[in-house]
Amino acid sequence: LFRAKPEVGIYDASHGVYLENQGNAQFKTYKNGKGFSVKGEIRDLAVRPDAVYVFRNNDSLRRIEYRNP
Repeated sequence: LFRAKPEVGIYDASHGVYLENQGNAQFKTYKNGKGFSVKGEIRDLAVRPDAVYVFRNNDSLRRIEYRNP
């Protein structure tokens, strides 16, 4: 939330991280090349078999398509 009271300050988070499930509770991370970036106040994510939907506050919906290997 960027429009918070001045005495409280903004509620801001990091950029997040892409974790790829390798199975057996093992995850692989990538520094470059995989993932996506969306600017704005993100309220929710919906992951579907072919796309990720990013819901932003007072902004348009972003649909990021991908394919499963």
